[in-house]
Amino acid sequence: MDSRTGEIVFNYSNHNGRYMIGRGQWKFETEWSKASNTFIHIYNNPPSIRGMAIAREATLFSQVIDEKGLDFTSRARTVNVGQIVVLQNSNGFYAVLQILEIKDDTRGDNCDELHFQYAIQTNGSCDFSEFSSS
Repeated sequence: MDSRTGEIVFNYSNHNGRYMIGRGQWKFETEWSKASNTFIHIYNNPPSIRGMAIAREATLFSQVIDEKGLDFTSRARTVNVGQIVVLQNSNGFYAVLQILEIKDDTRGDNCDELHFQYAIQTNGSCDFSEFSSS
């Protein structure tokens, strides 16, 4: 995928829960695992990810304007539907992801599926004020 923005739906039980957005210096390999149909775990295990944080006060990409107040210290985070995750890759670039829907086959869904939208900031900053999200 080469786009700075996009919307993804994939089965997080396949490919060890990994899904790649961006490419080249803007590559972010995400890694996910099951929590429920309202929460999902995300990890910074892939080598392309330096850190990740939940933007707890943000409900739109445009509300993420810098990395101040973001906690990038943990290997794993549990994210709720609607929340925004900020990723920093190994090249120092940032991406934001918003969880739109989670399906869980142990809670009545026919498959495990994650639906999220994302934006990648290619100027090296963590300022997403120019990006819109649902």
